[in-house]
Amino acid sequence: MEKSYEWLLGELLQQASAEVEAAGTLRGDHAQGAQAVRIGIGRLKFEALCRDTRARLGSPWAPLNDLEAAQYLVLQKYSWTIEYVRGLSREQLMFALTREIHDFQLPDDARSAAKGWATRYGVWDQLRDHLDDPAQ
Repeated sequence: MEKSYEWLLGELLQQASAEVEAAGTLRGDHAQGAQAVRIGIGRLKFEALCRDTRARLGSPWAPLNDLEAAQYLVLQKYSWTIEYVRGLSREQLMFALTREIHDFQLPDDARSAAKGWATRYGVWDQLRDHLDDPAQ
């Protein structure tokens, strides 16, 4: 069973926070937290896109596991070899799927979790267009 989006975002924010702190490029807890939220929510959109792809295209006889959904999307988009695509890091896959991640609408529970953190750290105005469903 997959983790809830709230739980997943918590993990992603912890990772991003550790990375921002280690980089030491920002001063102050709030600035570091805001940057970690921006990074974490971007990663959440990537993970949600992968979940959506696994649900739509995976099957019991050929499930798409972990990064295989992103690898499949990159294969379809660029027609690179499977060996090359399997050698790409998570960050490289995210970069290759920038347009798809940007255009992807988060499920309601993921959007709600992301909005809460973005509001708390004052970055909602920066992320609104990437999180709000334009149909609403």
